[in-house]
Amino acid sequence: MNHSSEISKYEDTKSLIVNLAESIILGKIDTLEGCRQLVVNLHYTLDNNSKELFLPLVGIVSETDDFPIGD
Repeated sequence: MNHSSEISKYEDTKSLIVNLAESIILGKIDTLEGCRQLVVNLHYTLDNNSKELFLPLVGIVSETDDFPIGD
């Protein structure tokens, strides 16, 4: 993978994270569901330094994984 495609992938991931966080804040998506999506789908695509920022969310998801979400 070349440098420009790595930057593009990072920017795409960053944009998805921001959009998902905004949806949580605005109440468009349930907080737990949003946390799960962030952890499961997005945080693994980041570099090791950025993953550390997600540790609190990983903890939340781990402690609430048997909670039902949605309807």
